[in-house]
Amino acid sequence: MKIIGIFIMILLIIPLISADVILPGHHPITVINKITNIIDYPNYVFISAPPIENQGPGLNMCPIKIVEEGIISNQYYKLCDLSIFVIEKDKWDIGEAQKFMEAEDVDYEKTYSEYFSFMESISAKEVIKNIHTYKTVSDSSTVTEEINTYAIDLSKVKIEPDNVKKEIEYLKTIIYVLISLISLAIIITILVKRKK
Repeated sequence: MKIIGIFIMILLIIPLISADVILPGHHPITVINKITNIIDYPNYVFISAPPIENQGPGLNMCPIKIVEEGIISNQYYKLCDLSIFVIEKDKWDIGEAQKFMEAEDVDYEKTYSEYFSFMESISAKEVIKNIHTYKTVSDSSTVTEEINTYAIDLSKVKIEPDNVKKEIEYLKTIIYVLISLISLAIIITILVKRKK
């Protein structure tokens, strides 16, 4: 009996410790991160990349990507912790950056050592940190999309978005409100009948 109990516990715990499993009762939503004033910096290249101080799951899952028209790519592995770096255009070396855009992390330590050297050589300056491109919500949540906007200043490092807009599914919200009101009406009716 003890063995069966241990076996059941293992079966219940294994899904919770896997990084690639969504918790039961949750689902992912779309997360969009935007830089609203990128046009103010025409002489710079903006890239999303792992922060220098935190290597994360690896460059093969969290590669360098160029920020196009202010939209920060959300095509990353869900555990990637990203930063936005700014580089002067005359220092940007796309040829050298290419190996970190398509990294295979065959030798994790060597790849990161080269990555740090590369970022230092191009004078990459961090302007936004702690960007997340993946989020889950409860299945009962009406949120379908989260849009985070940032107005950058080259002299500061942002850690929070300036604005967070959440898109919600209105039909689901209306259904939840109606169910709540109907349930309340039924409870009140039952209580009134019991008092008589």
